[in-house]
Amino acid sequence: MNIPRKGAGIVFTATLLATLVATVAAPFAAAVTPVVTSAGSVPKGGTSTGTASFQFTEKAAACFVAASPALTVTILDSASGNTVNFVGTPTITGAPGSLGATASASGNVLTINFAGADNAQVESLTVGGLKISASTGAAAGAIKAALGGNATDIACVFSGTTTATGTLQSILPNTALGALVNTTSACGFQITNGQAGSTDADAGKATFSDVADSRNIVAPAPAPPTAPGLQVVNFDVGANTHGIGIAVTQTVGLCAAGQTLGSPGTVTVSLNQTATSHRQRRGEQSARRDDDPEHAQLKQRVHWRRR
Repeated sequence: MNIPRKGAGIVFTATLLATLVATVAAPFAAAVTPVVTSAGSVPKGGTSTGTASFQFTEKAAACFVAASPALTVTILDSASGNTVNFVGTPTITGAPGSLGATASASGNVLTINFAGADNAQVESLTVGGLKISASTGAAAGAIKAALGGNATDIACVFSGTTTATGTLQSILPNTALGALVNTTSACGFQITNGQAGSTDADAGKATFSDVADSRNIVAPAPAPPTAPGLQVVNFDVGANTHGIGIAVTQTVGLCAAGQTLGSPGTVTVSLNQTATSHRQRRGEQSARRDDDPEHAQLKQRVHWRRR
């Protein structure tokens, strides 16, 4: 009687073990975004003492592909001027040999190449060792960094959601209707996931600032698709009417326009000494006045008057 129970226990243990192994072996996917370490202060006409670094991790195994370039980072000053540059030779740490990653920096562009990829594991690398210089004409403030390169590899280092935001520019009744929305976010409104024509698995329902009234966004897709700017958004039936100026929000997948990097440094004004001070010794002022003819004549008149 104990044999069947023991056999069942073995079968259950084997099944559980197989499940755990499958779970561990499955490609890991997580919300990721590049990590930027700032070089700190970059004086105008000088070079930072600190170094900047950029860490990239793919959001799931088998995402990275071999490409030259795979990723690029272009830096500009706070006014989008080409007045800042990378200084030094980039170093790569943490990269598996499967990537065959190499990096080079020229002017304001950092280039990263992938010679291969490992489809069985999530890969990551950090490119650092770079100081940043700024010309005397650089705009003060946070340095901008833009990610470029191969579209597939760019998409690999960003995942997650963001919020589409805007304000109604026309009245939206409680019936299904298209409304004009002034979209102010980098990522625009999308058809709600599960509705016909949806292409964004993360797109939720739209919400409004005046009253609780969650609504699906339906086809046709918001137009134009780019943001920020005016979009015609088609809303499903709701419970309330919303007036002009009411804020609208929606959770959406992170779009390409929202894939921005943190600042790798800040351009600052260098305080150089441009004037000298002079400490006057006692009696020096009187001696200098005696050398002045007008002062000498005035002193002589006072002397004769006293006599």
